[in-house]
Amino acid sequence: MRAILSSCWLLTVAFGNVIVIMVASVKETLPKQWMEFFLFAVLMFLDMLFFIFLASRYTYAEEKKEQVARSEHSE
Repeated sequence: MRAILSSCWLLTVAFGNVIVIMVASVKETLPKQWMEFFLFAVLMFLDMLFFIFLASRYTYAEEKKEQVARSEHSE
């Protein structure tokens, strides 16, 4: 389990590094540093919206079991 979690952590770090490399390669189109920072801020905002979407659809596993149990008793 420890190895799996470590590999997931390293995978997310690698993905973040790929994003940084892509932004750095576009640096010619972003002549000022504040534009690069603004691009990172926009990417983080999009990431935040994605996590809000995921969190809004989350349901507890125990809650599902209770709903199944209630529907079985009502039949």
